[in-house]
Amino acid sequence: MPRILCAHSLRLLAASLLLATTSQADCNAGNYRRGQDEASRQRAAEQVRRNEEMRNGSLYPSPGVVGGYSSGSGASSSVAPSLPVLQSQPSGPPSIERTETVTVRAQETQSEAVARLLREAEDGHANAALAYGEMLFNGKGVAENPVEAGKWFRIAAEKGVPRAMFLWGTLLEIGYGTARDLQAAFVWVKRAAEAGEMNAYEPLAAMYRAGRGTVLDVAEGLRWLRKGAEQGDARSSYELGSLHFNGDGVSIDEAEAARWFLKSAEQGHPEGMFNAGIMHEQGLLGIAVNRDMALKWYRQAAAKNSAEARTALQRLGY
Repeated sequence: MPRILCAHSLRLLAASLLLATTSQADCNAGNYRRGQDEASRQRAAEQVRRNEEMRNGSLYPSPGVVGGYSSGSGASSSVAPSLPVLQSQPSGPPSIERTETVTVRAQETQSEAVARLLREAEDGHANAALAYGEMLFNGKGVAENPVEAGKWFRIAAEKGVPRAMFLWGTLLEIGYGTARDLQAAFVWVKRAAEAGEMNAYEPLAAMYRAGRGTVLDVAEGLRWLRKGAEQGDARSSYELGSLHFNGDGVSIDEAEAARWFLKSAEQGHPEGMFNAGIMHEQGLLGIAVNRDMALKWYRQAAAKNSAEARTALQRLGY
């Protein structure tokens, strides 16, 4: 059996908000979103440097449209090894990718949208506070200001917006735009998960399983991870496959590992797609060899910027 690859380098900023400047935001609740511009990648590299002591994290897809404000997400992958390997990754504090969740109304300029959102946020509209915070966080339409962004995330969180709870908890966990406070981070991430914010399930599971901000509780962590996986969260599905592959807190179970890796691939997880490809190519984890299926998954993973998948395609002559 191939060795395990910890595929992710440190990610930046946990719940992604790619700002839509058209009348509708591009929203996909089950999949990861791509296409960050060069400035975002440069900012990401800088945040990696600042947080190099942290363990690896991941991006989380946005749940969709809330109160007229919509959202999306993205992800990236690390440098491929020289030989194909099944990928697994450690659970660590989430990091945050630059994200945006604003719908600009028809005939409304971006500056007008910013002014409107600020007015609505100051008038006490929780979803407007969330959306304005995301604009501040990304520096789109306003000067980038993570401290002010955190202020509005917290305001929206305290008004009961689950996504804002998750974002504010994530900022507290990584100490970006605010002082790092793992205990407070755990409280907010847990509140988000309990309120149905699917993005929070896997991070909450990781905190329980690592005893980060709370008492170590592997069983409770697994419960949240299974809940996320069963509800269609790609990250949770991938992590659950990794646990069964490694025997981490659960028994080693190749059938379950294959099941959840394939499920995460179907849900759009790039590393899950890569694993689906190599399982079909090499007949791993009880999956029959099927070159066509292997190529299908490698191509889909490569389309999501998986360097490992591109290497696999080159190795196969494509």
